[in-house]
Amino acid sequence: MKNKIYLLLLFLLLISKNYAQVYKFGKVSKSELEEKYYPSDSTANAAYLFKNKEVSYLYNGDQGWKLITEVHERVKLYAKEGFDYGTKNEYLYTSGGNDEKIIGIKGLTYELVDGKIIKYKLDKKDIFKEKSSESRVHVKFTMPNLSEGSIVEWKYKIESPYETFIDDVILQHTIPIKKLDVIVKVPEYYKFKTNLKGFLYVDVQQSFVNKTINFSKRSAVQSGKVRTERSSGSVDLKEKYYTIKKENIPALEKEPYVNNINNYRSACQFELIKYHYPGDREYPYATTWERVSKKIFESPSFGSEIDKQSHYKEELSSLLDGITNDSQKITTIYQFVKSKIKWNRRNGKYTSSGTRKSYKDGEGNVADINLNLVSMLRYAGLEANPVLVSTRANGVFFFPTLKGFNYVIASVIISNKIILLDATEFYAVPNQLPLRAINWEGRLVKKDGTSLSVNLAPEKISSEDNFISVIINQDLEATGMLRKKYTNLNALTFRNKYSSLKEEEVIEEIEENNLIETERFKIQNKTTSEKPISITTKFFSDDLVEEINDKIYITPLLFLAEKENPFKIDDRKYPVDFGTTWREKSNVSITIPKGYEVESIPESLSINLTDNFGVLRYQISQSGEKLKITSIVQLNYPIIPAIFYKELKEFYNQVVEKQSEKIVIIKK
Repeated sequence: MKNKIYLLLLFLLLISKNYAQVYKFGKVSKSELEEKYYPSDSTANAAYLFKNKEVSYLYNGDQGWKLITEVHERVKLYAKEGFDYGTKNEYLYTSGGNDEKIIGIKGLTYELVDGKIIKYKLDKKDIFKEKSSESRVHVKFTMPNLSEGSIVEWKYKIESPYETFIDDVILQHTIPIKKLDVIVKVPEYYKFKTNLKGFLYVDVQQSFVNKTINFSKRSAVQSGKVRTERSSGSVDLKEKYYTIKKENIPALEKEPYVNNINNYRSACQFELIKYHYPGDREYPYATTWERVSKKIFESPSFGSEIDKQSHYKEELSSLLDGITNDSQKITTIYQFVKSKIKWNRRNGKYTSSGTRKSYKDGEGNVADINLNLVSMLRYAGLEANPVLVSTRANGVFFFPTLKGFNYVIASVIISNKIILLDATEFYAVPNQLPLRAINWEGRLVKKDGTSLSVNLAPEKISSEDNFISVIINQDLEATGMLRKKYTNLNALTFRNKYSSLKEEEVIEEIEENNLIETERFKIQNKTTSEKPISITTKFFSDDLVEEINDKIYITPLLFLAEKENPFKIDDRKYPVDFGTTWREKSNVSITIPKGYEVESIPESLSINLTDNFGVLRYQISQSGEKLKITSIVQLNYPIIPAIFYKELKEFYNQVVEKQSEKIVIIKK
């Protein structure tokens, strides 16, 4: 009996040890390396076996508090498609010499060779640092000797002087997480509120632990002459622990038309409410976007840069001589800045070179360019202000923070209407922002410190209009004429994509995508931003008509038909973000060969989405040997809420189904 009890206790102990597996850096098991697929998701090409983060505060008597973040992660690579997860990226914040630092990077790759575990060490020369913007430093390393079935592991520490800002604790990734272990330790002097975002439930356990801090401090003393001496002491305090432990977290599903998946990634956010140091008064920290905006404006690399005028005064005065119309002033200054200063592809809300130097050198970051633009518009007597923006890649921040903005554009107010301008975009026109900057709302900042929210979504619909006239001959070959027109954001996207390409490269892409051969190809307004892009070409194809059992089948929209529904999953938790309202309209005229007659044509169809979110109009008619087809697909809102996803998916199903239906013709 005693033996049975002993064996039972031993069994329970083994289960307990297995459940509370300790992931020690430098030690992996054969079973982990032998694993061929992730047990809970066989489609996963990689998975976090262990993801650990510890955030704590460190006190230095001379420098005050620092925020310390320790990271330890272990990733299993099941397939080559998962090798991207063998690379780690960290972005550190830097501003005015207050830089976050990454230290103690260690990394190992493990693989199983002839039953033995082989380790490959990350070399320091494979750790790269570069400035990705004026306020961010990118640290990147790729682990060595990646192979299918291998495991990678790394650990490092981040020191931050921004003790009031705790980075989001990410709870979900695009690969599964087997075990997540997070602890955030906050001294009692700081009061945070936790916010859970996303759709994954986690329990944030909170507890208090007593702690003693020993410190030393150098102070100035007076004794005949000024000198310093170091004193030491200790402080007893309480730390609040926020603990998150969770296992078998599913992967975050990638879906089309999401502005930034990080906006919907499950995470725990820490929002500072107040702080209170011993012997000092309590400081509320209910920060508003207005306060954040004011602080940014007061930076010497922002507000004071707008006031500088001497570097452009003479040239701009000559350019504006005789112009009295405000709209013409805006257009003239806007084009002048775009031609004068080239964008160096770096974002930033603060200037890098400064407005003067960037003007002189002819190159600068986003702020160098757009703050010059604001300054010139003001010089011309216009009510111009900068607008702070968080790019799509930067995400949307749900409470005010200095890190929330990483981009700045210009605005000018005429007749109580705000016009938005981004002079980094050479082919843009007023009120036409690039997609990267269309991210919900920006914040217009005024010199007096006030600010207001600005909708960044385009006011004008982006359209693609197509007209095809095609004749099908007796040999079932199609010869026709195509006219295509792009407007607004569609035109800007086209210009950015094709302006640097030779015409033959554009032709080659169009021919390959549409299975046609072209001649007399012509693009109009390729660089004239104020007008739509216009494409005309004659084309020929023997792939647009299909003959089966003496019947001829023709897709009414030919190569313009929507072939696939981009929305695959049954349910969606995130809104669908197209970036802009848009319309695709196609008019097609088909002349059937002599000696043939129409046996059947698709029925017309008209669909309206709920609340006028979108429409489908599809009409087809016959007059003698000619068939006329009109198709309009239009979305009237740039963002479609998730509650309408199923209706939108079904809408696209009907678009694809209707546009794929065939015209059937037979010999008379």
